[in-house]
Amino acid sequence: MKTEQDYRILVKEINDAVDAVAKIKLGRTIYITDECVDSEQCENEVMLSAEYWDCMYQSACQGAGQRCEDKDLDINEILGRVIY
Repeated sequence: MKTEQDYRILVKEINDAVDAVAKIKLGRTIYITDECVDSEQCENEVMLSAEYWDCMYQSACQGAGQRCEDKDLDINEILGRVIY
């Protein structure tokens, strides 16, 4: 089970890595993570439960993967591991 700390670490890692790559490839940073959208995706889970943080973590992975694809970037390649 993921924790809030796992989620926060993931979001920071995604933002830092994608910002660095996007600055080089696109000349700017991009919108990549969104805690509000993640939370909306997890509205069926008990707020702040272990299941909620699992859902938040997976939502962040999916969202980042999709947003990267929209910019012709590969989140898995950027992070060096498969999350999407």
